Amino acid sequence: MEVRMRRDVKQLTLGAGYFSLMAAFLVGFVFDRGSLEGGLLYMIFVAGPLFFVDKALRSTSDGVERTVAVISLVLSIYWAAVLFSDWGTYALGQEILVTLAMTPVIMAFFSVFLVKLPIFIPNRTTQGIH
Repeated sequence: MEVRMRRDVKQLTLGAGYFSLMAAFLVGFVFDRGSLEGGLLYMIFVAGPLFFVDKALRSTSDGVERTVAVISLVLSIYWAAVLFSDWGTYALGQEILVTLAMTPVIMAFFSVFLVKLPIFIPNRTTQGIH
């Protein structure tokens, strides 16, 4: 079961990473040509960490797994805080687009944390048999 969950979460993070690349491309390069920097920053700060987390999910080292879990939790909380921050200066359409773009990202980071949560339990076994 753990192997299947890990595989599913890896696919989720990879899919969210590609989704983020497409969202950055569409917003930064197609819809609003003036926000080229915004699209590039979105790729660096959202898609980049998703691809790094996906790569780190392949590791079986306990230290790497703990680090990935903590980083994923911090990033999910951070992006959720950004999502629910003050949107007073933005139009409704921009709010909707950001919400649609960030929800899969937050879900992917939080899913990685949930799957890696057993690494923090001492004396765990991989088969569940003691």
